[in-house]
Amino acid sequence: MPSESLIPVQNGKKIFIVENGKAKEIDVEIGARTGSSVRVVSGLKVGDTVLTYGVMALKNGTPVKVLLKETESLTAEQ
Repeated sequence: MPSESLIPVQNGKKIFIVENGKAKEIDVEIGARTGSSVRVVSGLKVGDTVLTYGVMALKNGTPVKVLLKETESLTAEQ
């Protein structure tokens, strides 16, 4: 996923996903990273919509409007 989605916290990293039109904070564990992307090894589910813009200003439950952008699909290795 895009590295700009990550928010550093005291005990690791978190991201925000969209759930029922609102931002939801999720703790994640990350793996390998490149300059622009990072592998999430736990915390996300298939189909989660990850917020990538304005994440530092979000709080749990903040109403959000999502504009989807086509990106290159990153497939997890099994």
